[in-house]
Amino acid sequence: MQSEAGKAREAEAEHRSALAIWQKLADDNPAVTSYRGELANATVGLATAHLALGHGAVARTAAEQAVVLLKALLEHDHAFQWRAVLGEALLRRGQARLAVGDPPGSAADWQRAVATFEAMPPREPEAAFLEACCHAMLAGAARRVGSGVPAGDGPIEAGRAMDILRQAVAIGFRSARRYRTEPALAPLRDRDDFRLLIMDLAMPDRPPAPRDPP
Repeated sequence: MQSEAGKAREAEAEHRSALAIWQKLADDNPAVTSYRGELANATVGLATAHLALGHGAVARTAAEQAVVLLKALLEHDHAFQWRAVLGEALLRRGQARLAVGDPPGSAADWQRAVATFEAMPPREPEAAFLEACCHAMLAGAARRVGSGVPAGDGPIEAGRAMDILRQAVAIGFRSARRYRTEPALAPLRDRDDFRLLIMDLAMPDRPPAPRDPP
């Protein structure tokens, strides 16, 4: 909630507190895989907070730690929720790589994240939202020379992001503030259909906005 409210420093402190608690639980109870999963989840949150603070290198380190934790966890616990957290960890690591000047590495992470989400069964609402964020970032990468994403893929990735965002709304992910504040959706903010989606979320009693013709 503090992250969504733009209070990145407060969010960073809360994530550090959570991380310390989950680390102790994981150390004291090595057989309880959920503690390791929540430790990784808190580490992803810490990476997200550091991204908001402009600490790209620190965010990358945290995101890499989360990816390592989750890959080890998924060798023993194949719960779908940890796959979704891995997808988010790759999304955040990609953002951090972009922040430190590694566009090809960032695009590769977003592509890995998309593959992670696509391999899951029908998506949970937040997982769909996060997958859409990856497509949005790939749309932005297509505008950058040297990213490895062909320029012609930009509209395709942006369209896919919008389709999945609509799915996320339809299955229950309706936090207008999250759609407005998520940095990974920045490449979509100049689109009319994205603005209409935000309006629909802000005014849920109005009829849904018509989709653009194919």
